[in-house]
Amino acid sequence: GRLSDIFGRQSTLLFATITFFIGSAACGAAPGIWSLVVARAVAGIGGGGLNTMCTVVMSDLVSLRQRGKFQGLGNLAFASASLIGAPLGGYITDNFSWRYCFYINLPLLLVCFLITTTQITNYNLQMDFTDTYPLFNKLKRIDYFGSGSLVLGVTGLLLGTAWGGNTMPWTSPIVVACIVDGVVMLFVFGFVEARVAKEPILPWHVFWARTPLAVSMTNLFSSMNSYAMIFFVPLYFQAVYGSSASQAGLNLVPKVIGAAIGSLSAGLLMARRGTYQFLTWFVFLLIIAGSFGLKDWALERGPTWQYAAPLFFVGYGFGSGLTTTLVALLASVDVEDIAVAASMSYLFRATGGVMGVSICSAVFQALLKSELIANIHGPDADLVGFTFTSSFYSFKLGISDFMHGTLITPSLSFPKIIDTARKSVDAIRTLPAEYKDIVIAAYFHGIQCTFSVVIVFAVLAFVSSLFIQKVKLSNRVPVDRS
Repeated sequence: GRLSDIFGRQSTLLFATITFFIGSAACGAAPGIWSLVVARAVAGIGGGGLNTMCTVVMSDLVSLRQRGKFQGLGNLAFASASLIGAPLGGYITDNFSWRYCFYINLPLLLVCFLITTTQITNYNLQMDFTDTYPLFNKLKRIDYFGSGSLVLGVTGLLLGTAWGGNTMPWTSPIVVACIVDGVVMLFVFGFVEARVAKEPILPWHVFWARTPLAVSMTNLFSSMNSYAMIFFVPLYFQAVYGSSASQAGLNLVPKVIGAAIGSLSAGLLMARRGTYQFLTWFVFLLIIAGSFGLKDWALERGPTWQYAAPLFFVGYGFGSGLTTTLVALLASVDVEDIAVAASMSYLFRATGGVMGVSICSAVFQALLKSELIANIHGPDADLVGFTFTSSFYSFKLGISDFMHGTLITPSLSFPKIIDTARKSVDAIRTLPAEYKDIVIAAYFHGIQCTFSVVIVFAVLAFVSSLFIQKVKLSNRVPVDRS
């Protein structure tokens, strides 16, 4: 967002397009896992830039009153692509190669590059012909300390919450160091943005104002709710009902459809009525209602509507809420802060998504482990560690033993059963009959507890939305379209 204020909208959008192109090509050509990870990081930089810049350019060229409608159309395209992408990726992988799942981006990005070069200019900049070193002077304006401290802070928190309670105990020095580093670096980021940076990537007067802060917290908690649900709903159907991975993923279709309809309908309502406040409160109440609906799911499979209805309500509320909160955010800032405000919105959405999955995973793993240890009795049953390597080794060894009916010694079988159950949902069906129901019940109770955490996220999102101020949406376009 801030780079587009310095280098221009077209230049920054082209940079994001090219970076995503290079990252996607590198992913497809990756010779190993770590080269794929690095390539995904490059693609992530480009993809994050594309998300933000599309919103920024649209916000420049469309009035506040019409912005929700166009944002809804963009979210509809995103939801449709999400719905098509998973089965398309599976088809490409099964019939060609997983590499083409990345290569398929390249022709689309060439079209994006062509449109950007021919239809968009650096319209937000005024040419300064007296500047002898324009590029050097622009590079000097970048907030390097702010960017670095923000990346280090967010990365530390994400790694700490992802590893804690999952692959390592919360008391692990590595987990503690990551969380402490994240908190400290975020304080450093706040100090830099408030006192040091001349052109901060997140101006303090924008972030600390009532509506931008409320929108940020609303986006954070609603993304924690939504992405945790995306992760655990398919896991529920796989573990409890024995669905395949593809069948389990199809259960999210009502949520995707709800998000698409909600986003577009919210945009149309805002364009017609010129306000968003009560609509925002209503849709976040829908998320709470839908989240409570997940608590009605039982061990025995029920009718289809019992699963589809709450997911549709959550999707509708989330899709509508993303549209209304973005419009509320952009309506509450000055024209010169639109780019950084839009990027702030995407920052909190992305961070919330990862944190929601990480926190719920930690809760789920802790409850799953304790229930398995309590119900699978035998020698050394509680000797189950957090180390991924040993757990994976136990998983491979245990599955082989179960399939061939040759448990090595009674003293080792119980930890292997527990590790196998915790590390692979597919392995549940291979467990001995006397343990299978115990493991399924443990998964059921563990995931139900994560649904309770998801409800807390939804309530926090609704409470945060109550602080969003009402602003009348105007029909004035911020930038001359010519």
